[in-house]
Amino acid sequence: MKIIEILVEEPSIKNVLNTLLPSLLTPDYKLDENCFVRVHSGKTDLLKSIPRKLKAYSKMPDEYKVLILVDKDFEDCKELKQKIESSIPADVVCDKVIRIVSRELEGWFVGDLVAVEKAYPSTKATKYKNKSTFRDPDEAHAVQELKKIIPGFSKGEVSQKISLHMNLESNRNKSFNQFIKGLEKLIS
Repeated sequence: MKIIEILVEEPSIKNVLNTLLPSLLTPDYKLDENCFVRVHSGKTDLLKSIPRKLKAYSKMPDEYKVLILVDKDFEDCKELKQKIESSIPADVVCDKVIRIVSRELEGWFVGDLVAVEKAYPSTKATKYKNKSTFRDPDEAHAVQELKKIIPGFSKGEVSQKISLHMNLESNRNKSFNQFIKGLEKLIS
């Protein structure tokens, strides 16, 4: 049996993935049957668990594939990816893809301001598309900017509501598009 394990930092990204994955997975993968999103207690917990989990997956009789999603925060993207790769034991044999989420998950939402506006019509979010703070969704201080336009901003609620409206083909966030390519690579 083929199994995909997606390792993430926090519940808000699981909210997004629970909404998007059914549209992204091929018919031989089903969410919560052979595709699982594993939430950790933050970035440190996720990074610490990677070597142990991948070693265990590679010893299982099933074919495990692993997608690791971690926020860049203020780290150098290449250095963070190298740190993760070097933490994985040499004898791990499962397929794996590491994707660094631009600064923070909410950058994916800034990359699709139409979805933000559909979820929160009063924001008129699409008018911000060409403003300097929203122009590069990968580098935007997305949480800070979304807090300014979404009344009562809550990461959990926002991740559930906006993900319902996200367009998989037109998101301007590069890391979102890299996530999709990474997932496609694993399931192909």
